[in-house]
Amino acid sequence: MRLHPLSLLLMIPLLSACASGGQPRFNVPALPQATSMPPANPARVIATLPQRIDSFDVSPDGKLLALATSGGVRLYELPTYQYLRGLNDGELASAVAWSPDGRRMAVGSSKDYGKPFFTGGDSSNSWKAHLTVWDASTWKPVFEPAFGDEMVNEMFRDLAWSPDNRSLASSLDTGGVQVLDTQTGQTISRQKDFASSVDRLAWSPDGSRLLATSDMAYTIRRWRLSNGQAVRLFDRRVGNAMDLAWSPDGKRIASGHVGGGVCFWTALTNRCDGFIQAHRTATFSLAWSPDGSRLATGGGVIRLWDTATGELLRSFGEEADYVYSHMQWLRDGSLVTLQYSPEEPGKTALRLWDPSTGSLTAEWRGRRPAE
Repeated sequence: MRLHPLSLLLMIPLLSACASGGQPRFNVPALPQATSMPPANPARVIATLPQRIDSFDVSPDGKLLALATSGGVRLYELPTYQYLRGLNDGELASAVAWSPDGRRMAVGSSKDYGKPFFTGGDSSNSWKAHLTVWDASTWKPVFEPAFGDEMVNEMFRDLAWSPDNRSLASSLDTGGVQVLDTQTGQTISRQKDFASSVDRLAWSPDGSRLLATSDMAYTIRRWRLSNGQAVRLFDRRVGNAMDLAWSPDGKRIASGHVGGGVCFWTALTNRCDGFIQAHRTATFSLAWSPDGSRLATGGGVIRLWDTATGELLRSFGEEADYVYSHMQWLRDGSLVTLQYSPEEPGKTALRLWDPSTGSLTAEWRGRRPAE
Protein backbone atom coordinates (compact mmCIF):
# COMPACT_ATOMS: atom_id res chain seq x y z
CA MET A 1 0.00 0.00 0.00
CA ARG A 2 1.31 3.45 -1.00
CA LEU A 3 0.60 6.49 1.18
CA HIS A 4 -0.13 9.97 -0.12
CA PRO A 5 2.64 12.48 0.85
CA LEU A 6 0.09 14.42 2.92
CA SER A 7 -0.65 11.26 4.89
CA LEU A 8 3.05 10.84 5.63
CA LEU A 9 3.23 14.40 6.97
CA LEU A 10 0.27 13.78 9.24
CA MET A 11 1.93 10.65 10.64
CA ILE A 12 5.19 12.37 11.66
CA PRO A 13 3.92 13.63 15.08
CA LEU A 14 2.53 10.18 15.84
CA LEU A 15 5.80 8.47 14.91
CA SER A 16 7.75 10.95 17.03
CA ALA A 17 5.53 10.24 20.03
CA CYS A 18 6.00 6.50 19.57
CA ALA A 19 9.78 6.93 19.30
CA SER A 20 9.86 8.70 22.66
CA GLY A 21 7.74 6.09 24.39
CA GLY A 22 4.54 8.09 23.97
CA GLN A 23 5.62 10.74 26.49
CA PRO A 24 5.15 14.48 25.84
CA ARG A 25 8.18 16.52 24.84
CA PHE A 26 8.86 20.05 26.05
CA ASN A 27 11.81 22.36 26.44
CA VAL A 28 11.74 25.32 28.84
CA PRO A 29 15.34 26.63 28.62
CA ALA A 30 14.75 29.90 30.50
CA LEU A 31 13.49 30.28 34.04
CA PRO A 32 9.83 31.38 33.80
CA GLN A 33 8.92 34.64 35.47
CA ALA A 34 6.45 34.10 38.29
CA THR A 35 5.66 35.83 41.53
CA SER A 36 6.65 33.76 44.55
CA MET A 37 4.64 33.91 47.71
CA PRO A 38 6.74 34.11 50.88
CA PRO A 39 5.87 31.59 53.58
CA ALA A 40 3.07 32.66 55.88
CA ASN A 41 3.54 32.37 59.60
CA PRO A 42 3.04 28.72 60.51
CA ALA A 43 -0.21 27.83 62.21
CA ARG A 44 1.86 26.03 64.80
CA VAL A 45 5.57 25.60 65.57
CA ILE A 46 5.54 22.02 66.79
CA ALA A 47 9.02 21.89 68.30
CA THR A 48 12.40 23.56 68.32
CA LEU A 49 14.83 20.67 68.50
CA PRO A 50 18.29 20.92 70.05
CA GLN A 51 19.65 18.96 67.08
CA ARG A 52 20.12 19.45 63.37
CA ILE A 53 17.47 17.73 61.19
CA ASP A 54 19.24 15.76 58.46
CA SER A 55 16.43 13.76 56.87
CA PHE A 56 12.81 12.65 57.31
CA ASP A 57 10.19 10.23 56.06
CA VAL A 58 6.42 9.97 56.51
CA SER A 59 4.83 6.54 56.86
CA PRO A 60 2.79 5.31 53.87
CA ASP A 61 -0.50 5.83 55.71
CA GLY A 62 0.48 9.42 56.51
CA LYS A 63 0.18 8.92 60.27
CA LEU A 64 3.80 8.97 61.49
CA LEU A 65 6.62 11.41 60.82
CA ALA A 66 10.19 10.29 61.47
CA LEU A 67 12.91 12.94 61.81
CA ALA A 68 16.54 11.87 61.49
CA THR A 69 18.57 14.27 63.63
CA SER A 70 22.11 14.65 64.89
CA GLY A 71 20.87 13.20 68.21
CA GLY A 72 18.84 10.24 66.92
CA VAL A 73 15.37 9.72 65.42
CA ARG A 74 12.28 11.54 66.68
CA LEU A 75 8.80 10.16 65.94
CA TYR A 76 5.67 12.31 65.77
CA GLU A 77 2.04 11.46 65.12
CA LEU A 78 0.25 13.17 62.25
CA PRO A 79 -1.97 15.12 62.12
CA THR A 80 -1.99 15.68 65.91
CA TYR A 81 1.78 16.47 65.94
CA GLN A 82 2.14 14.58 69.22
CA TYR A 83 5.67 13.45 70.07
CA LEU A 84 5.76 9.66 70.44
CA ARG A 85 9.28 8.39 71.05
CA GLY A 86 12.98 8.59 70.28
CA LEU A 87 15.09 5.90 68.60
CA ASN A 88 18.85 5.50 68.13
CA ASP A 89 19.38 8.07 70.87
CA GLY A 90 22.81 9.68 70.93
CA GLU A 91 23.62 8.58 67.39
CA LEU A 92 24.08 10.77 64.33
CA ALA A 93 21.00 9.71 62.33
CA SER A 94 21.50 10.72 58.69
CA ALA A 95 18.84 8.68 56.84
CA VAL A 96 15.44 7.18 57.63
CA ALA A 97 12.99 5.21 55.48
CA TRP A 98 9.64 3.49 56.05
CA SER A 99 8.95 0.21 54.28
CA PRO A 100 6.14 0.51 51.71
CA ASP A 101 3.76 -1.49 53.93
CA GLY A 102 4.55 0.73 56.94
CA ARG A 103 5.46 -2.21 59.15
CA ARG A 104 9.16 -1.44 59.48
CA MET A 105 11.38 1.59 59.56
CA ALA A 106 15.08 1.67 58.67
CA VAL A 107 17.53 4.08 60.25
CA GLY A 108 21.02 4.80 58.95
CA SER A 109 23.19 6.39 61.63
CA SER A 110 26.71 6.62 63.01
CA LYS A 111 27.79 5.51 66.49
CA ASP A 112 30.80 6.49 68.54
CA TYR A 113 33.36 3.78 67.77
CA GLY A 114 35.29 4.46 70.98
CA LYS A 115 38.68 4.57 69.25
CA PRO A 116 40.84 7.50 68.17
CA PHE A 117 40.16 8.82 64.70
CA PHE A 118 43.90 8.86 64.01
CA THR A 119 46.71 6.93 65.59
CA GLY A 120 49.44 9.06 67.05
CA GLY A 121 47.74 10.91 69.86
CA ASP A 122 44.59 12.48 68.39
CA SER A 123 42.05 12.29 71.20
CA SER A 124 38.91 12.57 69.03
CA ASN A 125 37.01 9.32 68.58
CA SER A 126 35.93 7.82 65.28
CA TRP A 127 32.40 6.90 64.25
CA LYS A 128 31.03 3.72 62.72
CA ALA A 129 28.04 3.37 60.40
CA HIS A 130 25.08 1.64 62.04
CA LEU A 131 21.98 0.26 60.32
CA THR A 132 18.83 -0.61 62.29
CA VAL A 133 15.46 -1.85 61.05
CA TRP A 134 12.70 -1.38 63.63
CA ASP A 135 9.41 -3.24 63.91
CA ALA A 136 6.84 -0.43 63.88
CA SER A 137 4.37 -2.36 66.10
CA THR A 138 6.76 -3.24 68.94
CA TRP A 139 9.61 -0.79 68.29
CA LYS A 140 12.16 -3.55 68.67
CA PRO A 141 15.03 -3.99 66.20
CA VAL A 142 14.43 -6.84 63.75
CA PHE A 143 17.47 -6.38 61.52
CA GLU A 144 20.80 -4.98 62.65
CA PRO A 145 23.74 -6.22 60.58
CA ALA A 146 27.12 -6.44 62.31
CA PHE A 147 29.45 -4.37 60.17
CA GLY A 148 33.22 -4.71 60.24
CA ASP A 149 35.91 -2.06 60.35
CA GLU A 150 35.20 -1.18 56.73
CA MET A 151 32.28 0.87 58.04
CA VAL A 152 34.39 2.97 60.40
CA ASN A 153 34.17 6.67 59.47
CA GLU A 154 31.45 5.87 56.93
CA MET A 155 28.04 7.53 56.87
CA PHE A 156 24.70 6.56 55.33
CA ARG A 157 23.61 9.09 52.71
CA ASP A 158 20.30 7.52 51.69
CA LEU A 159 18.07 4.48 52.29
CA ALA A 160 15.38 3.06 50.00
CA TRP A 161 13.10 0.03 50.42
CA SER A 162 12.16 -2.22 47.52
CA PRO A 163 8.43 -2.26 46.65
CA ASP A 164 8.11 -5.83 48.04
CA ASN A 165 9.27 -4.63 51.51
CA ARG A 166 12.15 -7.12 51.62
CA SER A 167 15.29 -5.49 50.19
CA LEU A 168 16.91 -2.33 51.52
CA ALA A 169 19.23 -0.24 49.35
CA SER A 170 21.72 2.04 51.06
CA SER A 171 24.33 4.48 49.88
CA LEU A 172 27.46 5.29 51.85
CA ASP A 173 29.76 8.26 51.96
CA THR A 174 32.55 6.43 50.11
CA GLY A 175 31.33 2.84 49.78
CA GLY A 176 28.93 3.12 46.84
CA VAL A 177 25.56 1.36 46.95
CA GLN A 178 24.62 -1.98 48.46
CA VAL A 179 21.29 -3.80 48.60
CA LEU A 180 20.66 -6.12 51.54
CA ASP A 181 18.02 -8.81 51.91
CA THR A 182 16.60 -7.90 55.33
CA GLN A 183 15.40 -11.47 55.93
CA THR A 184 18.69 -13.28 55.21
CA GLY A 185 21.21 -10.47 55.62
CA GLN A 186 22.77 -11.32 52.27
CA THR A 187 24.03 -8.68 49.86
CA ILE A 188 22.04 -9.07 46.65
CA SER A 189 23.51 -6.14 44.72
CA ARG A 190 26.51 -3.84 44.95
CA GLN A 191 27.54 -0.93 42.76
CA LYS A 192 30.88 0.89 43.07
CA ASP A 193 33.05 3.39 41.19
CA PHE A 194 30.84 6.43 41.53
CA ALA A 195 32.29 9.90 40.98
CA SER A 196 31.33 11.01 44.50
CA SER A 197 28.99 10.15 47.36
CA VAL A 198 25.60 8.84 46.19
CA ASP A 199 23.07 11.18 47.77
CA ARG A 200 19.85 9.78 46.24
CA LEU A 201 18.51 6.32 45.45
CA ALA A 202 15.18 5.36 43.87
CA TRP A 203 13.56 2.00 43.08
CA SER A 204 11.47 1.50 39.99
CA PRO A 205 7.81 0.83 40.92
CA ASP A 206 8.14 -2.79 39.74
CA GLY A 207 11.23 -3.36 41.90
CA SER A 208 13.45 -4.52 39.05
CA ARG A 209 15.80 -1.50 38.83
CA LEU A 210 17.54 1.10 40.95
CA LEU A 211 18.61 4.65 40.18
CA ALA A 212 21.53 6.51 41.76
CA THR A 213 23.01 9.98 41.49
CA SER A 214 26.74 10.77 41.30
CA ASP A 215 27.69 8.52 38.42
CA MET A 216 30.66 9.37 36.19
CA ALA A 217 30.58 12.26 33.69
CA TYR A 218 27.43 13.96 35.03
CA THR A 219 25.31 10.85 34.47
CA ILE A 220 22.64 8.95 36.40
CA ARG A 221 23.24 5.24 36.88
CA ARG A 222 20.38 2.80 36.47
CA TRP A 223 20.90 -0.91 36.92
CA ARG A 224 18.97 -4.15 36.91
CA LEU A 225 18.95 -5.96 40.25
CA SER A 226 18.89 -9.43 38.69
CA ASN A 227 22.27 -9.14 36.98
CA GLY A 228 23.79 -5.76 37.89
CA GLN A 229 23.72 -4.61 34.27
CA ALA A 230 23.87 -0.80 34.26
CA VAL A 231 23.08 2.01 31.83
CA ARG A 232 23.86 5.72 32.12
CA LEU A 233 21.40 8.54 31.54
CA PHE A 234 23.10 11.65 30.14
CA ASP A 235 21.97 14.95 28.68
CA ARG A 236 24.37 17.76 27.76
CA ARG A 237 22.00 20.41 29.15
CA VAL A 238 22.43 19.35 32.79
CA GLY A 239 25.24 18.85 35.30
CA ASN A 240 25.49 16.56 38.31
CA ALA A 241 22.16 15.20 39.54
CA MET A 242 21.10 16.32 43.02
CA ASP A 243 17.85 14.34 43.30
CA LEU A 244 15.82 11.88 41.24
CA ALA A 245 12.54 9.96 41.37
CA TRP A 246 10.48 7.57 39.27
CA SER A 247 7.03 8.66 38.21
CA PRO A 248 4.23 6.74 39.97
CA ASP A 249 3.50 4.76 36.78
CA GLY A 250 7.18 3.90 36.24
CA LYS A 251 7.29 5.34 32.72
CA ARG A 252 9.33 8.45 33.47
CA ILE A 253 12.16 9.60 35.71
CA ALA A 254 12.57 13.15 36.98
CA SER A 255 15.99 14.44 37.98
CA GLY A 256 17.14 17.77 39.44
CA HIS A 257 20.63 19.06 38.71
CA VAL A 258 23.38 21.52 39.53
CA GLY A 259 22.64 24.62 37.47
CA GLY A 260 18.91 24.38 38.18
CA GLY A 261 17.85 22.10 35.32
CA VAL A 262 15.23 19.37 35.59
CA CYS A 263 15.08 16.44 33.16
CA PHE A 264 12.06 14.23 32.50
CA TRP A 265 13.52 10.99 31.16
CA THR A 266 11.48 8.47 29.22
CA ALA A 267 12.40 5.17 30.88
CA LEU A 268 11.89 3.21 27.65
CA THR A 269 14.45 5.23 25.68
CA ASN A 270 16.70 6.73 28.41
CA ARG A 271 16.21 10.14 26.80
CA CYS A 272 15.55 13.50 28.45
CA ASP A 273 12.40 14.32 26.46
CA GLY A 274 11.28 17.11 28.78
CA PHE A 275 13.60 19.81 30.08
CA ILE A 276 12.90 22.69 32.48
CA GLN A 277 15.21 25.40 33.78
CA ALA A 278 13.56 25.19 37.18
CA HIS A 279 15.92 27.16 39.46
CA ARG A 280 18.83 29.55 39.20
CA THR A 281 21.69 27.74 40.91
CA ALA A 282 20.56 24.17 41.60
CA THR A 283 17.49 21.96 41.88
CA PHE A 284 18.27 20.37 45.23
CA SER A 285 15.10 18.29 45.62
CA LEU A 286 11.95 17.17 43.84
CA ALA A 287 8.82 15.05 44.34
CA TRP A 288 6.04 13.75 42.08
CA SER A 289 2.44 14.30 43.07
CA PRO A 290 0.68 10.98 43.87
CA ASP A 291 -1.16 11.04 40.51
CA GLY A 292 1.98 12.00 38.57
CA SER A 293 0.44 15.14 37.07
CA ARG A 294 2.67 17.61 38.91
CA LEU A 295 6.26 17.86 40.07
CA ALA A 296 7.46 19.92 43.02
CA THR A 297 11.04 21.19 42.85
CA GLY A 298 13.13 22.91 45.47
CA GLY A 299 15.93 25.44 45.23
CA GLY A 300 15.66 28.62 47.27
CA VAL A 301 11.93 28.45 46.52
CA ILE A 302 9.35 25.71 45.90
CA ARG A 303 7.96 25.51 42.37
CA LEU A 304 5.15 23.29 41.03
CA TRP A 305 5.18 22.14 37.39
CA ASP A 306 2.76 20.45 35.02
CA THR A 307 4.53 17.20 34.09
CA ALA A 308 2.77 16.94 30.69
CA THR A 309 3.57 20.44 29.42
CA GLY A 310 6.40 21.78 31.60
CA GLU A 311 4.22 24.76 32.57
CA LEU A 312 5.00 26.52 35.84
CA LEU A 313 1.88 26.35 38.03
CA ARG A 314 2.86 27.98 41.32
CA SER A 315 5.83 29.28 43.33
CA PHE A 316 5.92 29.69 47.10
CA GLY A 317 8.08 29.45 50.20
CA GLU A 318 10.92 31.70 49.05
CA GLU A 319 13.46 32.57 51.75
CA ALA A 320 16.86 34.11 51.14
CA ASP A 321 18.78 32.05 53.71
CA TYR A 322 17.31 28.57 53.06
CA VAL A 323 17.40 25.92 50.34
CA TYR A 324 15.04 22.94 50.10
CA SER A 325 17.10 19.76 50.42
CA HIS A 326 14.37 17.05 50.68
CA MET A 327 10.72 16.78 49.61
CA GLN A 328 7.89 14.27 49.96
CA TRP A 329 4.42 14.61 48.45
CA LEU A 330 1.90 12.76 50.61
CA ARG A 331 -1.22 10.91 49.49
CA ASP A 332 -3.48 13.42 51.23
CA GLY A 333 -2.04 16.17 49.03
CA SER A 334 0.31 17.70 51.62
CA LEU A 335 3.90 18.53 50.74
CA VAL A 336 6.66 17.99 53.33
CA THR A 337 9.97 19.79 52.92
CA LEU A 338 13.30 19.96 54.71
CA GLN A 339 15.33 23.16 54.52
CA TYR A 340 18.82 24.09 55.61
CA SER A 341 20.87 27.25 55.60
CA PRO A 342 24.09 27.12 53.52
CA GLU A 343 25.48 29.86 55.75
CA GLU A 344 24.52 28.11 59.01
CA PRO A 345 24.42 24.32 58.36
CA GLY A 346 22.90 23.61 61.78
CA LYS A 347 19.94 25.83 60.99
CA THR A 348 17.24 23.52 59.61
CA ALA A 349 13.47 23.47 59.36
CA LEU A 350 10.95 20.79 58.42
CA ARG A 351 7.67 22.16 57.10
CA LEU A 352 4.23 20.92 56.02
CA TRP A 353 2.55 22.78 53.16
CA ASP A 354 -0.74 22.86 51.31
CA PRO A 355 0.59 23.02 47.73
CA SER A 356 -2.80 24.00 46.31
CA THR A 357 -2.55 27.34 48.11
CA GLY A 358 1.11 27.60 49.03
CA SER A 359 0.16 27.99 52.70
CA LEU A 360 2.31 26.69 55.55
CA THR A 361 0.57 24.53 58.16
CA ALA A 362 3.25 23.31 60.58
CA GLU A 363 6.96 23.54 61.30
CA TRP A 364 9.75 21.82 63.24
CA ARG A 365 12.90 23.84 63.75
CA GLY A 366 16.39 22.43 64.02
CA ARG A 367 19.27 23.64 66.15
CA ARG A 368 20.69 27.09 65.53
CA PRO A 369 24.46 27.29 66.01
CA ALA A 370 25.64 29.33 68.96
CA GLU A 371 26.21 32.97 68.13
